[in-house]
Amino acid sequence: MVGVVENAVFVAQARIGYNFEALGDFGVFGVEHSDRVWPVARREGADGRYVFMPDAWVRAERWMRASECHEVLVIDELGRLEAGGEGLMPALRASLGRVPRHVIAAVRRDAVKEIECQIGKFDRIFDLGG
Repeated sequence: MVGVVENAVFVAQARIGYNFEALGDFGVFGVEHSDRVWPVARREGADGRYVFMPDAWVRAERWMRASECHEVLVIDELGRLEAGGEGLMPALRASLGRVPRHVIAAVRRDAVKEIECQIGKFDRIFDLGG
């Protein structure tokens, strides 16, 4: 099993951004330990909007390629960007169907239908509330 989680980054109890963190052993696939955590978004400017780091998607695509020989892929989370075909969606679409695998993904409730339109219906959905 391999995966990626998106962790919130806090400074003095204020969320200032998010980092991706790769899960599993990627060493044999050329993903170094120092490359397991990388920034994906930071709050910037007076309006506090998130600015996404273009390099994050390049790294995510490399990570998805490295994960292709694993049976289980875990992704946290697919949300509004992916619903619009951006974010992790291009790398996920490219990796689906290449090998027999199971994908376990946390998906924002408001993005489920749009994501299903892009990759097909989910086999199971567990509503975790909240």
